[in-house]
Amino acid sequence: MISRERTPQIITTGEIKPDPRLPFAERLNIIFRGIEAVISDTSPDAVVVEGLFHAKNVKSVIKLGHARGVILLAAARAGLPVYEYSPREVKVAATGYGAAEKIQVEKMIKNILSLPDNIGNHACDAIAVALCHHHTNKAFSAGERV
Repeated sequence: MISRERTPQIITTGEIKPDPRLPFAERLNIIFRGIEAVISDTSPDAVVVEGLFHAKNVKSVIKLGHARGVILLAAARAGLPVYEYSPREVKVAATGYGAAEKIQVEKMIKNILSLPDNIGNHACDAIAVALCHHHTNKAFSAGERV
């Protein structure tokens, strides 16, 4: 989560990682409850998500779509607006290049925000999406949290 200030400030980072051995429905429930807890604990003003991308592994994309669905549901239940950005928009905002590799995005996010090396790639991805919103959404006011 970031706060919009002149320079964005990291409020919190983390990952919700259900045990992959659990049934898929239970993993989605853990993600949903985890997102609800994050929303409750941090009181964001909006939720920002990355749009789906095309991939060779259709099964993975479908599972990702389900996970995004429970995230969107948690945001809707909390009455929060949801903003969505394409992977290309996120890469352009982070690196200036829409076809940047994941590692390039991660390095740039760590560099821009002076983050330690132990911040994981999923957290960097989430921060990149929030920064994309920070840079592109003019309705996003100073002090708001996403």
